[in-house]
Amino acid sequence: MSKRQAILIGTTGLVGQCLLKQLIDSQQYSQITSISRRALVDVPADIRQILLEDFAELKSGLLSLDLVGADAFSTLGTTQKQAGSKDRFKQIDYGYNMIFAEACKAAGVAHFLLLSATGANPKSRIFYNRVKGDLERDVAALAFERLSLFQPSLLMGQHQDSRLGEGLAQRAFQLVKPIVPDTWDYRPIEAARVAAAMAHIATSPIAAIDSPHCYSNRAMLELTLEPQP
Repeated sequence: MSKRQAILIGTTGLVGQCLLKQLIDSQQYSQITSISRRALVDVPADIRQILLEDFAELKSGLLSLDLVGADAFSTLGTTQKQAGSKDRFKQIDYGYNMIFAEACKAAGVAHFLLLSATGANPKSRIFYNRVKGDLERDVAALAFERLSLFQPSLLMGQHQDSRLGEGLAQRAFQLVKPIVPDTWDYRPIEAARVAAAMAHIATSPIAAIDSPHCYSNRAMLELTLEPQP
């Protein structure tokens, strides 16, 4: 195993759970650190877990870490309904992610990989897309050595919390899935495939690439297509 380090936030979420498992299975990292509010179960004992009741304390929680050259992954996010208000949603999706990104930059992280969303744009009239766009813009301003942005469409998978709207959309997609092109720009995408795309980009040797680099929903679908027989 190499001496690379990875640090993740959002590991109890839909994409984060898949991503943590894939990074462990990749055997590319000698140290993996998870940041969450509650302890993870069924993970190897050598996974370092940092438990924070309040993510506003992220900066102090990471002060003692040496992350020079590390890869940092953020899959932290919620919905306005789950958050309870626009202000709380922005505090989580923008505020906590920015605190994490700033702490990672200060600790020496080289590659920051951020889960965003299709339509992210700081000038969008849609509040959700505008918050995501603001986050992308301000994380880019931190000037990481390398920044990768991932913009999935509707995520497919079983959330731990109840999301009626997403559940209905997922069931509707299952009915039309056979006629939807595999790489349609707005095709709903399985959380495991988003995680696979993030893990692939982090662990695969690549030639020089522009930074920040955005991976669209289509790009992630193409990256994770199963080989045809």
